[in-house]
Amino acid sequence: ADEAIGWPGPEPKPTRIQKGVVGGQRWLTFIWPTESQAPFLPTMDAAFQNMTPDELQTWICSGSTTGPSGCTGVTKEEVSYYHGSGPPMLAHREDWEEWLVDAWSETTKRLHQVYKKYYVDMLSYTLANIHHRKRQLIVNNLELTKPGLFEPWDAVKKAVEDVDPCTAPMDQVLSRPDLAYFVHYTHYMQGWNKRWFNGRGVKHLFERCDATEDDSELRQFLDTSADSSNRTEAFTPCVMRRFFAAGLRRSCA
Repeated sequence: ADEAIGWPGPEPKPTRIQKGVVGGQRWLTFIWPTESQAPFLPTMDAAFQNMTPDELQTWICSGSTTGPSGCTGVTKEEVSYYHGSGPPMLAHREDWEEWLVDAWSETTKRLHQVYKKYYVDMLSYTLANIHHRKRQLIVNNLELTKPGLFEPWDAVKKAVEDVDPCTAPMDQVLSRPDLAYFVHYTHYMQGWNKRWFNGRGVKHLFERCDATEDDSELRQFLDTSADSSNRTEAFTPCVMRRFFAAGLRRSCA
């Protein structure tokens, strides 16, 4: 909770994720200091059944143009402080079971009809929480993607002073207790091809283990030896690919 980006209240800031308190990594940077009371209405890619922007957002959140929904009239200030979340998203098990799984999936299904951009799942998670009037605890310290973002990179800089994240044993690379809990590949798509998971008609690697030994593109992708000139920059892609390689070897053993 000490890493929360803001919690003006009036209720006290939660100290942890618990039933009724959802949260996630800071990702969508919704901050509008000069428009705090303006309505939050993301720009959609398509009109839908002649709905006004307000009706459309209420329908996306609730399935009805007339609500009731916490999305109706939500301000940019509210979203800025409590809803700029991305993966990983965290919630108590009972919240997942009682409302969050269904609300998130149903919101995603409606949003997909009018919003064709990346991050549909993140915006739908935000809208599902707003709809249920759940303020999220947004923190900065759960994951690593790329230096320069609002993430705990000071711990990485200290960790790589004496340890090369691309070649040293992983228990040494990840030994610091203040490192983030997750790594995320989004900002390294030039080195991380999603087809290793689902290749648009090509089986992903865990379904075609017999092909991996002769896959020169895969071997080049998993080779981290050239990534260590800047150890901080190399931390996420090297750790990520080494995790992937270890999982692949275990799965295909």
